[in-house]
Amino acid sequence: RDNFYRDNDQANRCLKFIPGIPLENFTSTNKAAAKDALLGEAYFLRAFNYFYMSRVWGDVPMPLETYEDAAQAPHLPRTPQSDVLDQCISDLENAISKLPWRTSASASRAIRASRGTCYALLAHIYAWRGDYAKVIPAADSVIISGGYSHVNRSTTASYLSMFKGNSPEGIFEIAQNANNEGAGGSAAYGAIVNNVAFRTLKAPYLMVNTGNSHFPLDRITLSTLFPDNADSVDYRRKNGFAFWGSTDPITIKYSNIVYTGPNFTSPISLNNIIVFRLADIKLLKAEALAATSSFGEARSILDEIRTLPNVSPSAATDDKLFEAIIEERGRELFLEGHRFYDLVRLGKKTGVLKFNGSTTLIRMDDAQFQQGKYYWPVDPITIQVNPLLTQTPYWADKM
Repeated sequence: RDNFYRDNDQANRCLKFIPGIPLENFTSTNKAAAKDALLGEAYFLRAFNYFYMSRVWGDVPMPLETYEDAAQAPHLPRTPQSDVLDQCISDLENAISKLPWRTSASASRAIRASRGTCYALLAHIYAWRGDYAKVIPAADSVIISGGYSHVNRSTTASYLSMFKGNSPEGIFEIAQNANNEGAGGSAAYGAIVNNVAFRTLKAPYLMVNTGNSHFPLDRITLSTLFPDNADSVDYRRKNGFAFWGSTDPITIKYSNIVYTGPNFTSPISLNNIIVFRLADIKLLKAEALAATSSFGEARSILDEIRTLPNVSPSAATDDKLFEAIIEERGRELFLEGHRFYDLVRLGKKTGVLKFNGSTTLIRMDDAQFQQGKYYWPVDPITIQVNPLLTQTPYWADKM
């Protein structure tokens, strides 16, 4: 939570002070465009942060200005999620008016905001709201005008290149693929920080971990997503996993590891964090088309994405097509941060709940889902510090 608000305070600071910077202080050839781009990036980042916070907690405090002295910043109550999302959309509209379709430097193309990143985020916001009619034109803007293209999934090298970062498919990524960005390991394995590569890998993909992965994958869920008896040559399974069929299968999406010490010590992970990419937005459009009963168009996109990894067309009937698209997102975007929110949308749209995996433990039943258990509670200490805050409704009598 704190990092979201720190980031947004910086965005608010940019939006407050950049307009007052004289154009002659900019060194770019097109000084006005450079100034606009900085403002557009600030609007995008503020929208991005508030959208993610609203999906996690629902209603959240929403400061839209910065304070010279943080101690003077007032306590704020939680703003209704609908208002937060309205502000996100407004910020994105402002960002779109100021940003180019693509940044000029290819090395920073996917890690700097552009119109493509804005429309991708808009598509996700509208999908979260269940406003599927608006998802389609936002997604189309990305697909038609963004200049993105799919990465070849047929070989391990080409498939994994997507997760190194700045691939033709990447729309928005968090930079982690330089030596000063991907730090996450040391010769002493206990010093490893919270990095997805170091949570999911083991030798020979991460030589400092000779045991099992620290974030074990659910084998039954994996076998459901990637069944052995059908489409077993799925390139995503073939090129994105190792130790398949063992008691400890791992994903190798984030296995671009470089060792900065002798004898395979002090590893760093040089993989960008992929936030949005082309297949994600195409499947989101397919989801919206299925939700609005445009089954033929939805199926066409679904089968296009399935063709990329050498998978046969979907056999789902129209009444199951929405669910089939969510399941395809689970395969295509495995461990990229979408699955939980995809399942929430599935539950909202169809009533089908898939939160319990292969365990006998019921993580969320229908009654709990309807009560909003999928939103996180607020730390009680935070409520003590800010008396205007209230607990997330489902958790109010449980904390």
